[in-house]
Amino acid sequence: MLRSLVGSEMCIRDSSNPHPANPSAKARAGVGSGLLHRSEVAGKDAIVGFAAYDRNILHNFKTFVWPLRTAGYDGHIIIGTRRNLDPDEVEFLKEMKVTMYAIDLVPCDLPWMKGKDTSNKKFGHESERIRGVCVQQYPRLKMEWARFQLGADWIMDCHGCAGWNLLTDFRDTTYQTGNPFGMLGDASNPPSKNLWLVEEWYGEPHPMTNDHWFSWSSMHNCYGREQGDKIVAPYRKLPVLCSGTVIGNGVGIQRYATVMTNHFYDLIELGEKCVTPSVVDQAVQIQLYYHGKFGPETGTLKYGEGPVLTIGGACAQGNEHSLNDVIVKDDQGFVLNNDGKRAPIVHQFDRCHENYAPLVMNVDTMVKLVNQPSTGPNTQKTHHRTGTDPPAPAAAGQLWSP
Repeated sequence: MLRSLVGSEMCIRDSSNPHPANPSAKARAGVGSGLLHRSEVAGKDAIVGFAAYDRNILHNFKTFVWPLRTAGYDGHIIIGTRRNLDPDEVEFLKEMKVTMYAIDLVPCDLPWMKGKDTSNKKFGHESERIRGVCVQQYPRLKMEWARFQLGADWIMDCHGCAGWNLLTDFRDTTYQTGNPFGMLGDASNPPSKNLWLVEEWYGEPHPMTNDHWFSWSSMHNCYGREQGDKIVAPYRKLPVLCSGTVIGNGVGIQRYATVMTNHFYDLIELGEKCVTPSVVDQAVQIQLYYHGKFGPETGTLKYGEGPVLTIGGACAQGNEHSLNDVIVKDDQGFVLNNDGKRAPIVHQFDRCHENYAPLVMNVDTMVKLVNQPSTGPNTQKTHHRTGTDPPAPAAAGQLWSP
């Protein structure tokens, strides 16, 4: 539901010196070798997912792709996956016009991991795997951190990706309409921002804020409790910004990936205690946004008011899950935005594994319903978030420093 962290030398700063290799240039040099299949499509938008699982995941491919294509989406779908897909997976992805890149795993080029080859290790949980292995294009970055720059590289390598782009989690994301970005306007001349981060649920009765342990624990791990608390204090009560769904046009996504990746390299210089799994990506994003590092053309999308509806915090509190006090559905079972229309993109659907996930997991039924007119909602609840809007992010020169 959340992730975490901060800056280098106990303050957040701009990187004045280039890193050992410019991320974009380094990836572009080798990105072609990772291309498994390129699909040509008519649309200009792109949805980029990361699915480097070490087993057959045909059903997950279906829940991610099939409703989207059935609803009429004609843009690019780009998925990073294991190199040796099974024939049934390849057949389905090609039929759905998916472009595929291989995510090749390598031993991490990190001082504390010398002699430890985790690239073929069997991990107990997928979260352990993405935080325990590095990728060929970026051998100093574990998969969790490398995915943002990889996604930006694939978009840059794309033929015709000139619209809006979504960098997204894979396993717990699905789609309810065929026009995910329609409400954002023209990507080539956006009416306001060119980079959008997505707020999690921030209203009553169980608001999600950065007071959650997942937002501050990375600060503590890297800097200690006292300094970590000082760093998170300015935004501790503000909305959580999920790193699992990021939207931008080409300029916005490249800026986002560069800021995140350069910061990850700064954290590596501070040692193992400042690298995932001790420091995870979401709190890095949260801290950088609230300290103005993504620039003035970056904004946030409130829960229920944008293309993405991140329902994890709305459906879960503590050990409870599948809560019905926030989410609103139509009579077909699709979740709705604040305007009563189906949310185009739904993230963290697995947290609603009794009251929404069954629709997605029974994907054959979902694709039959996705083009039917929405009727309902089946309840008249309203769920606009409470409180005032968060303050504008600080300018780069106004960052907190101990």
